[in-house]
Amino acid sequence: MKIATILFILVFPFLAAKAQKFNLPDRKIKILIMSSEVTKVANANEINAYVGTFEKIVAQVLSDNIPCASIITRREIIEWMEYDRMKELMGAGGNFNEIAGALGCDILISLSLGEIGGNYILSGSTMSERNASVLERDSRKSDIKNLVDEMEKYSNNLAKQLLALEICPYKGDFTFTSTYNYDFKEVDTGLPEKDCDFERATTVKKVKSETWTLQKVTRIQADGNVVAFFDFNDETKTHSNCYHCQLMEGDYLLDQFEKERATTNESATITETYDAKGLANPDPESSYGKYHAIIKIMFDIPANTYTIKVQAISNPGKYTHKSEYRKKGCPYFKDSDNEWGGIYPVSIDRVHGPFPGNPFDKTLKQSITKEYPEKADKGKGNTIETIEFNLTR
Repeated sequence: MKIATILFILVFPFLAAKAQKFNLPDRKIKILIMSSEVTKVANANEINAYVGTFEKIVAQVLSDNIPCASIITRREIIEWMEYDRMKELMGAGGNFNEIAGALGCDILISLSLGEIGGNYILSGSTMSERNASVLERDSRKSDIKNLVDEMEKYSNNLAKQLLALEICPYKGDFTFTSTYNYDFKEVDTGLPEKDCDFERATTVKKVKSETWTLQKVTRIQADGNVVAFFDFNDETKTHSNCYHCQLMEGDYLLDQFEKERATTNESATITETYDAKGLANPDPESSYGKYHAIIKIMFDIPANTYTIKVQAISNPGKYTHKSEYRKKGCPYFKDSDNEWGGIYPVSIDRVHGPFPGNPFDKTLKQSITKEYPEKADKGKGNTIETIEFNLTR
């Protein structure tokens, strides 16, 4: 039983993995949109006019769908050029990342437009200013008639990709409960296979319960509470006054029952308890060490689904095991008593889902109960899990 209990309260190696390709800070995000103008071509003015339209459409779609972010465009930078640093960067053909860094931006969107054989090629890439990792690259071919439509399609796809990063964080309540119940009773009034006064009373009771009540407060960070309780009781009483006690005497097996009526008394008492409450800080040295819990939402855009990953660890709970065993009869008497325990936390590291939904959804809400039959020592038990959450942005 000790092994099973330890597995139940096993501490997971708390992971501080990146939520997505972009590891965005928990604050208002700045997005810089920069478009590249063409030069030294006959119809440069016409193409650059479309470039300006492209930039405006992207900025408008992002502003409409991601109101929590600060959107900055190249044209706005030009208007700010009275600042010496901007003048210096723009005048020297400043690096895209340098300009973004000077403005304190987190996400960089680079737009370009070119003409090949009477068709236009719209291109865009999205990257992180922190590590220059690329989130999305998109290239579309269009004729003049459908050019604006393709710009809007690109902009909507870009908005969906950015919303999937939780630029505007979902916040709200998340509850996970897991309960295991098992009860076994056995009562005998007659001696099996013998006509004697056999008595037996066996009672097994197991209770495992976890309740995680969390609140998602930022893009990744969560707080809340956990109550975990584990209890196991085993009472065994056996009495028989006519068991045969067999002894070896030399090369002969003597049946003591012929000499005297043997007595066998058996008694076993096992008590196990575990109790853990409250969330702990798992690893102060990790990048998310200041968080008591992490809730990460991960969208599968092509499938129109999402999953929720939850990681948390409790304060250490006290675990106690007490065992007694008594057995006597002819020709032996057995007696044992042991007690052990320790301090253990309980952890959760689960991915829930997938659930239907996409990054444009302003509310993510589910209430699901599942039951899992499990084999027990004798008979069957069952685990019931409930997941409830209501997250909005």
